[in-house]
Amino acid sequence: MNVQTTSAQVVALRPDLMPMIVDVVARTHEPKTFNAEFLTRLRALNDMSRWLRQAGHPPMTMHLQGRLPTIHVDGAAARLLVAEAQGFTGRRVNDTHRHCSVELRGCLITWFEPL
Repeated sequence: MNVQTTSAQVVALRPDLMPMIVDVVARTHEPKTFNAEFLTRLRALNDMSRWLRQAGHPPMTMHLQGRLPTIHVDGAAARLLVAEAQGFTGRRVNDTHRHCSVELRGCLITWFEPL
């Protein structure tokens, strides 16, 4: 499983302080603390990934950047996700597959399925 938080890296600190993030791409050491919005997105991502694992569909990749936290799963999860979300969106990506997604519990869940 791949978890990406853009260019940030968690830096270990004393246990009495909140975790901090250092931007490793920009090579700056100006700390950024986890704010309420970040923690809400992280909680949604963790809760949804747990639910998917319990349903037998472990996440393939997970991303925190973007409008919503995003989880990509195998196409075998499609039936469960469509039923839970009561619909989905799909767009053709080539002659043989389309990229599908649902918004569910604060996350965007995506998968590929054959045409």
